[in-house]
Amino acid sequence: MSQITKALIWATSILAVASAGRYGVMDADTAQTLTLTLPALAIASLAYGRKAGGRCPGLRA
Repeated sequence: MSQITKALIWATSILAVASAGRYGVMDADTAQTLTLTLPALAIASLAYGRKAGGRCPGLRA
């Protein structure tokens, strides 16, 4: 699975949690906590999938 696909899945889940909290499907406090926590987990899991020492395309040394 590509990094973009993984990022889109994370983004969809974050938006789903935020929407669930907004429309009362989920407790508002729980939704707020998850909306703040999920991006940190997404960044950590997406960064873990990178190859060590890899270069980002478009960046020059």
